[in-house]
Amino acid sequence: MLHFKNNCRHIAPLFWRGVGVMLFFLFPTFFFAQELEFNLSKAASLCWQGNVYCYGFSEKSEFKIYKLNAQLKITDSLTAELGKINPENYLNTSADTLHNFLNIYVQEKETQKVSILRLSKNFELLATIKNVDVARLNNTALFGDETLYYKNLVYSIKTENDTSGKQFYLNKYELKSEKENFDYQFKWQFPFEKKNIRSAHVFYANKNHVFVFVNVVGEEKAGQWILKINASDGMILKGSKLNSKLEKSVHVFGNFMADSVKKSLCIMGQKFTETQFNQKDNKLNFANAPAASVYLADLDSAGQFTLKQEFKIPIVGATPAQKPSGSYVLRIERVEKNSDGKIWFETDIYNSSTSPLTWTYENTTLYKLNPTEENYVLEKNTVSSNPMIKSFYFSNDKQDINGKLMIDTVNKFEKLFYKRITLPVKQQFKTDSTNNAAWILTKHNLKKNSISYSFLKPEKKIYKLSVISEIQKSNTPVFISVSNSAFIVAQQTEEKKYKLKLYKW
Repeated sequence: MLHFKNNCRHIAPLFWRGVGVMLFFLFPTFFFAQELEFNLSKAASLCWQGNVYCYGFSEKSEFKIYKLNAQLKITDSLTAELGKINPENYLNTSADTLHNFLNIYVQEKETQKVSILRLSKNFELLATIKNVDVARLNNTALFGDETLYYKNLVYSIKTENDTSGKQFYLNKYELKSEKENFDYQFKWQFPFEKKNIRSAHVFYANKNHVFVFVNVVGEEKAGQWILKINASDGMILKGSKLNSKLEKSVHVFGNFMADSVKKSLCIMGQKFTETQFNQKDNKLNFANAPAASVYLADLDSAGQFTLKQEFKIPIVGATPAQKPSGSYVLRIERVEKNSDGKIWFETDIYNSSTSPLTWTYENTTLYKLNPTEENYVLEKNTVSSNPMIKSFYFSNDKQDINGKLMIDTVNKFEKLFYKRITLPVKQQFKTDSTNNAAWILTKHNLKKNSISYSFLKPEKKIYKLSVISEIQKSNTPVFISVSNSAFIVAQQTEEKKYKLKLYKW
């Protein structure tokens, strides 16, 4: 299940000696922030498993890695041995958390070789892997566009085209070694039925099973299916069809919630009529619809649907005087079930009013489903655009892709609902006890070559948009969410100064 992290606690001013760090406190009227500065060049930072990691080249030209808690207090540090180093000869560092390791990549300029520093969750340096060719980094060329990582395993969907059409395969790979560049051993392949598969999305795996959302068109099996596949041998265990008998509506995958105790899945997404999403002719026709439909489906451990429901959410104008216009796409970013049985789903709302295959972020709404004896009832709510957000991201510049979902063909329409956005703009969202919403928004300014972070929230019952910080992209700014009420903005303020600023709001 998905849960919010605990809020960060306020801490008193601290100073550390011997690590090149200074801590400052600021107290603006609408939030407070504390700062931590490192003497590092080519630095970067990220959040992983509730801790913040900051890394880069020190004044002594050593590569330093710091571990911090959510209050920006240093809890550990280490020096990685990379040999004789001149930081000026290196590109900016980067990192990821592939296979539940902290992998830091250090590349020398004008070379195609990368060094990898791999750390465990216990902050142990497991390996220093040198001279890895960039083209072979993590061997991702093995995988297709649809890939799911689970512990030391990778599930990947690949396709092949021939004269009879497109063939889909689900491949399983296992990591060969934790102390070398990630390379994989092929384990098994599951071939989907050859005809009429339009799309397949692998979305969840555990030690026993892997689940795939499959869209079948053009035959008696047409509809959307959840496939449950044996993780050991790749044999299909169960195919569960979302569509009822003779139903031709299209369910698109949005998000899911797994219950590890009951071994069940709750799947949600937007639902379209056959006219709204005509897969045979590759046409979309849901502009100016009076409502948006969202489905919920509960799948038990045997692969049987114990509940299937549809909720129609009215689409309204931003003000009572305005009529809704455009085509609304709902991306379900989070699904959560409370102890009282209520289901909350946070939905980012995108609208297309100018280009037929481009949707722009215009709002976020938290919807609530209240349980009854047999099913759920949607608490009264609507789909609408937020005029301040819409105005903030409005642009006639075709190169401006802030908060945009874009496809070049209707064949890719289903991916809009779950694929990563190129330039995400909603960094944080929350509601208070009276259901007032608040945002932290990001905007990339092409002309200034900068990134801004802004609050959108009520102040004295009036919503205001206020800039938190605007940073040049050359400073490599990073936004790090540490809880629902705290975040960090980090940047390379000077050549040898890297600053992290923690905000609580």
